[in-house]
Amino acid sequence: GTFIRSALRQIHRRRSPERIWDRLYNRWFGGGRRVGYHERSKHRPSNRISIGKRDRPIFSTIRHPFDRYVSQYFFGWWRTRSEYYCDVEKVRKKYPHFPDLTFEEFLQVSANEFGRLFNPLLPERDGLGWYSREVVRMFFLDPWHAFYDIDDDYIDGQRWERDMLDIQFLRTSNLNRELYDFLHEVG
Repeated sequence: GTFIRSALRQIHRRRSPERIWDRLYNRWFGGGRRVGYHERSKHRPSNRISIGKRDRPIFSTIRHPFDRYVSQYFFGWWRTRSEYYCDVEKVRKKYPHFPDLTFEEFLQVSANEFGRLFNPLLPERDGLGWYSREVVRMFFLDPWHAFYDIDDDYIDGQRWERDMLDIQFLRTSNLNRELYDFLHEVG
């Protein structure tokens, strides 16, 4: 994310010219020599990491789910780009004032409609929420197949571990310390 990029740029600019940051970024994120950090998305799924680079240390930030929903609600892309999040007409049948939702309504719509994928193994009442679906999309090697494997046994047996890369998650609630520890650990 933005904070991580900013912190890494500050660290490396203090010690070296911009070209060293480009090389470091490209080494970590798989860019070619001519590809700079400005050309890479900071929200790329882990399955986009090239196979030859998956043995390197990988980290990502992760928010407490409630904090993420609060951020999404106030950031509001779902208001201005609704068609990318849901079937707008379907949502308006239940919420005619959409996208002018209360936070409670936003939570209901995001859980039931945003990024909705049907998993026949889960009863609808137990379906995965928007954030859980995003975790599968971002961190699983084959998210579309893994999604359909999810049921209570899959979760209880921790079978999801085999479907993910080895990723160290840094919590935003303690990001400064965890980023420092991670960078110190990897040298």
